[in-house]
Amino acid sequence: MIHKLKGVAGNLGAEALQRACACLGSQR
Repeated sequence: MIHKLKGVAGNLGAEALQRACACLGSQR
């Protein structure tokens, strides 16, 4: 159960990082 939650949190973190990078890239 905990391992599954870790995977979900990791996916959300990766997606958030990608969105943040995309936002920063579009602002430049």
